[in-house]
Amino acid sequence: MVNIAPHRPHTIWMLWSQGWDDAPKVALSSLATWKDNNPGWTVRALNKQSALEVFGSDIPDTLLREDLPIEAYSDVLRIELLARFGGLWVDATTICAKPLDQWLPEYGYNRDFFAFSQPGPDRMIASWFLYAPAQGYMITRLRDLMRNYWQNRSKRDDYYWLHKLFEQATLSDPEFRKLWETAPHIPAKQPFHFWSQSLRLSQPPTEADWITLKSGQWPVFKLTHKILIPDPENTLFEVLQNYASSRKPTP
Repeated sequence: MVNIAPHRPHTIWMLWSQGWDDAPKVALSSLATWKDNNPGWTVRALNKQSALEVFGSDIPDTLLREDLPIEAYSDVLRIELLARFGGLWVDATTICAKPLDQWLPEYGYNRDFFAFSQPGPDRMIASWFLYAPAQGYMITRLRDLMRNYWQNRSKRDDYYWLHKLFEQATLSDPEFRKLWETAPHIPAKQPFHFWSQSLRLSQPPTEADWITLKSGQWPVFKLTHKILIPDPENTLFEVLQNYASSRKPTP
């Protein structure tokens, strides 16, 4: 039987590698929503340099590599941070639409690991929102597989390499699989989950969008910074950012 770490850290980890002074509006809006909606949590907004300083003198070797693409570096960092310190990792384009304490206890506080599930047919989890206790079984197992993965390679073999490792752990480790399968899941694919260059974000919100917003059903919105919107006013992209800050949508 796995002993799940009893300490539930209230730390939110975020990264904008180039530094937050140069971050786009969507990242700054994201950061603001996590701070405003979760006053009982500590938000750590990191850049690439300050992320290393969190580990003090004991920086994981994988994070010192200079050949990691920024996406891979971000994936490595989130696993190393959660395995060492625990807490919540959120991508800098993820908007907090509902305070964590209103919904995460049911899914994460008494569990070994939480991630939104099944973002695509080939992926069991979404990696843009991960919650785990420090030294929890699943996050530690995933970290060990990750370190081994990068030990003898100079580049990733798949953009979704981290997701493949999660699937590998599920297939090969009965305890890992049991913890994941018995945990309550929330699907990653929801009305406000967007990929890069999503045209829908550049269009005005529909009546259905307003209804979904007012329902308050979805705790997070997954947006993207990889989109060009010359005039963001009255677009769904703008509405979602502003709604999450005010939490009072008006059509």
